[in-house]
Order: sequence, then structure tokens, then C-alpha cells
Amino acid sequence: MGICCSCCRCPGQSRSGHNCQGTSTAALIAPQQPAKPGQVQNLRVTVDPRRPTVTLAWDPPANGANDVTAYEYRCRKEERSAGLLDWISTSGRSPQTHSVSYLVTSVRLMKDHGVVPLTMCTFEVRAMIGTVEGYWKLERAFIDWKPDPVENFTVTQHNPKSPYVVLNWSPPINMGTEYIKGYDIRLKQRDNLNSYDYSSDFIMDRVGNTTTTMELTTPVVTALTTYAFEVRAYTDYSEGEWCRETKHIDWYCKLPGCNVNRELLTGGRISEFCSRKHSREYAAQYCLFPGCINKTRNDFCENHVEQAIQTGFSTVVDVDPDSRVFKDLCKHFRKDWAEAKGPCPDVNKGTILRIVNPAVSERFEKYRKGLPLFRRGLEHYYHGTKLKCRVDETLMFCKTTDCGVCGIAKRGFDPQKMGKSDVKFQRFGEGFYLAPNSSKSHDYTREYTSDTIHGILQCDVAPGKKHNLEQNARDLQGPPEGYHSVVGKHSRHGPLNYDEIVLHNPAAIRPCYILLYSTLQYYTV
Repeated sequence: MGICCSCCRCPGQSRSGHNCQGTSTAALIAPQQPAKPGQVQNLRVTVDPRRPTVTLAWDPPANGANDVTAYEYRCRKEERSAGLLDWISTSGRSPQTHSVSYLVTSVRLMKDHGVVPLTMCTFEVRAMIGTVEGYWKLERAFIDWKPDPVENFTVTQHNPKSPYVVLNWSPPINMGTEYIKGYDIRLKQRDNLNSYDYSSDFIMDRVGNTTTTMELTTPVVTALTTYAFEVRAYTDYSEGEWCRETKHIDWYCKLPGCNVNRELLTGGRISEFCSRKHSREYAAQYCLFPGCINKTRNDFCENHVEQAIQTGFSTVVDVDPDSRVFKDLCKHFRKDWAEAKGPCPDVNKGTILRIVNPAVSERFEKYRKGLPLFRRGLEHYYHGTKLKCRVDETLMFCKTTDCGVCGIAKRGFDPQKMGKSDVKFQRFGEGFYLAPNSSKSHDYTREYTSDTIHGILQCDVAPGKKHNLEQNARDLQGPPEGYHSVVGKHSRHGPLNYDEIVLHNPAAIRPCYILLYSTLQYYTV
């Protein structure tokens, strides 16, 4: 076959392009593909510390920049456990890419693009010319997105008369409440080594992102103690750094005008006053009802007398060792001590507390007025019971359920406790036993106290008409009709060595004083 077209050398085609049994030139020449674009340059990854956002920026490729029609980018996180790179996005193209115009050389990536805080991520960008893909440009970055420490953290004790502190703070500068999920609060008491060591996972409380203040008081914080208070912000992904403030919790003496911290007693107990002297001054000048600082010569001001009775409020007042009352009580205690029982403890070197219980006093006076006129006599007796605290130091009732001294002083003699004493033998049946001899009552404190400090209650008793017995009557359930009390009398042939009285109505007894003394200190002849 001859060649009829010298330009294309196709057989059967003329120079003018007519069809001559052969194929045209345009059909034989393949379409020219665009050149492959080069890599983008200077890929930069910027992590925004204020939100979970990453900005990618790049420069166009060195070759083919004018022909670039789009850019593609993708993000993946590194799975270190598997030692592989795992693509975050699983839908669409694998790996999924996102395209932007050729005019765009910067994009912001967020969680929807696979940006995961606190992970190592790989970011890639490539240029596109039509459907021709360039080479990926890779850059790795750790998404270190976590809150900064909180701002303006303060610990304030507005009133040193109360162990009450307020924590205040502002959100971290690098992010607002939109991304902060909440705050962690913790505190630690300083030990003897001035250390605040504690486990890193100890969280006292966790509050919402709108809370920037917290109030703390007892029992969370203890007065006269130094604490480290710490607060940090947290998000869905991470926690910020702890912000710390140290604060000593003051607790001033209860006496108005005294700016001295309360007395720290043995065993970590805290008195209400800085000294015993101030406790006596307060009781002599001010109303004893909690929160009231009205001056009065009585135990309660006019505004709180009825309230104290209705609420059952009770307390103790330290008796001045130089007062006539103190000396008289010590004198009678020693006089009422039977010499056969051994040396008498020196109450002068102990503590005497006056019991203030208006509800029990009112009950006692009401009962006494109900007795026949010639049976309304008042007598003094002692009652020995358990002492499980140092009320002589704290001047406050303890919360121990088996402390008989505090229980009786606080609530009076309780009918529900009658017959449930540790003393199983009850000579005249169930009842409240008291004795005119301090030595006899002392016998019932000796085996129950944990140390050498003993406590005896000195009580007023309205015995009414007495039923005297010299022999045991263990089945007795109360005095015979017409009588108000049972008195066990010592006799030559009877089992009793010393007298005692048994009452069945708690209203007939008013606890007046607590005598606290040590068995290591005795009167000397």
C-alpha cells in the first residue's frame, strides 16, 4: 500500500486529509495528560491551645503551581500499640480526603476531621491537577491540647471566728466554658514534716464548668490546721495542671474581742476558747445559746430562754477554782468520802463543770411542785458512771454513745437506759441508783474509765416519801403505792455497807455538776 499523505504517512489518505483506506492522524496520537504536580512546600501544623483545632498551612508546589486545580488533605492518628498508622476516617474514599480550592493554602481541622487531642497525628497535603494526583507532603504533630492552670485562685477565711473557707477561681486563659467540662478540687492536711504528699488520683470533689467557687467547713476542714487546696480544670480529653494555695484555718476564741486562736488540746481536740479564763468570762457575761452574743447575767437572754428549753439545748460551764461554789463542792466531796474506801482523790486539783440544761431543770421543778407540800425537800446525791472523753478539757459534750457522763448531763436520766447498765446486779430492781457517799459512787466509775480521770455527777434529788429497805428486793419494779423513792439502808445485819437511793422517775433527778478528778492525786492528812 502506498502512502498518500506525507505528513502523517498514513496509507490511503491524501495530503489534504481525505479518507484513503487508512486512519487519520488525530486518531493515532494519544491525548496529552497533564504533568504530575510536585509536592506542596513548607507544610506547617499549628495546634490552637484554646480549642481542639489544628491549622494546616502550606505553599504551592515548585513545579506546576499555576496548573493546580485543588488540594487534598487528610489526617490520621498513630496507633502506638500496633506500631501502625490508623486512618481516623473510614467512610468515603479510603483513606478519606478532603478537597479545597487551589486558591486555598490553609485549612482548619477539628474533631470531625479526625483531630484527637493528646494523640500523635500525621497530617498530609497534596496538589491536584485535574485528576492527576501529586505526592503527599507529610507532617507529624502531637495534639497537646489541655487546659492551662485556673486563674486568680484564692482561699479566703472571711470570719476567723468560724472554720469556714471559700475557694474562688477563674477559668483558664486558654479556653472558656465551652470546652471545659468542669473542675476538680482536692485538699491535703500538712503533716509534721510540712509535706502535702498524696496520691495523684485523690479527688475530693468534682464540679461543673459553671462553678468557680466552693465553700468548705467542718468536718471537711479542721480548724487550727494548715491545708494545701488545689483546683484544676478538665475537659473530655485531659486535665490541666493543679493550681495550689496553702491556708492555715484559724478559729478565734469564742469570747467577743479576743483574736487569739482557740486552745488546741491533747488528741487533736479543740476548745471553744483560748483559755479556761476566757470560757468563764464568756459564761458570766453572755447568753449561752449558740450564735447569740447578747449580754446577760443569767445563762440565757430573754430571747432564748424558751428556745433553749424547746430545743433541749445543754452545755457545761467551767467553775472557777477560786469561787465559793468550787470550794464548797470539794469540801462536801471529801466529807462524803468514807475513809474505809481508802484515800480521797483531791478534787481541788481537778475540774468541776456546772451543767446547764434548762429543759431538764424545768422538768425537775415541775415534778417537785407536784409532790405534797411537806415532801418537796431537796437532797444532794452522787452518781458514778462511765467517762469516755475529756469534757474537762473541751468543755463540750462528746458524741460517744457510751459516755455516761455526757449522756446524762446532756439529756438527763433516760428511762430507756434504765436497767441497761453494765452493772448487772441491781439490789432493788431496775431504777436510777444514786448514793449520798462520793466514795460509793466512785466505785462505779473505776472500771469503766480508760485512764486515771474519773467523772461523778452531783445531782439534786426530790425523793418525796421514801420507802426504806434493809434487805435485797431484786424483783422490785418501783416504790410501793404512796411512796416516791426506795432507799437502801445500811444496817448491822443487812447486805449494804453504805446507803443508796433508787428512783424510777427521771424527772425526780437534776444533774447539777460534773466532778472530774484523777486517782493519782489524793488529799494528804
